[in-house]
Amino acid sequence: SKEEVKEESKEEEKPSEEEPVEEKKEEPDAKEEETEEPKEEEKPSEEAPAEEKKEEPDAKEEETEEPKEDEKPSEETPAEEKKEESESKEEVKEEPREDEKPSEEAPAEEKKEESNEGSGDISAEQEKFLRDKGVDMDKSLEFLMDMEMYNMTINDFLASVYEKWDRIKQYKEAEDMPNYAIEVHSLKSDCKYLGLMKLADVSYEHELKSKEKNLEFVKDNFDRLEKEYNDAMAIVKEYVEKYDIKGE
Repeated sequence: SKEEVKEESKEEEKPSEEEPVEEKKEEPDAKEEETEEPKEEEKPSEEAPAEEKKEEPDAKEEETEEPKEDEKPSEETPAEEKKEESESKEEVKEEPREDEKPSEEAPAEEKKEESNEGSGDISAEQEKFLRDKGVDMDKSLEFLMDMEMYNMTINDFLASVYEKWDRIKQYKEAEDMPNYAIEVHSLKSDCKYLGLMKLADVSYEHELKSKEKNLEFVKDNFDRLEKEYNDAMAIVKEYVEKYDIKGE
């Protein structure tokens, strides 16, 4: 019976021993929870200053960048002012040049006007001389427009008319009417341009008759053609010598 009592007492004592172990286990868990809680609380406290530190250098960089932008215009403004000053100087230099040009060109323009007036007077005098000699200047200027072109044409006429007249006489003597017609046609055209209408009209008659192979008309009326040729050449020679008309 004593052994039973001892065993019962042992069994009763066991639970009392186990309880403190469980309590002990629960106590460290609680301690761990307590220790964990402050860690979580401490973390944000550590992170906050780090973020603040990051923000501070960014603010410093912004502050450092702002003066750079402010400094650039201060450096550029003198350069721009210099450019404006140089441009204004160039404009000032160019203005007197433009003012000087008319003064230089003015005498040249006056000379041109004087030469045009002089040439106009000469042209009018030349035209009057030819009109007085019976030259149809109205007809001539319809083709040639002005006296300058007239003088060029009359020089070309003189360069070829002597040989042409020689060929006309040769073809008449040889009774070669086809070639005779070609030459008198050319003489007619030249005289028409120059207003030598009397010679042009007689040449045209000989052209038509020679194309008809009317040798008798050509021979009977050749003296008249020759007279008109000599009269026209006398006018042309006098005109060229009087006004010193020379070909280029």
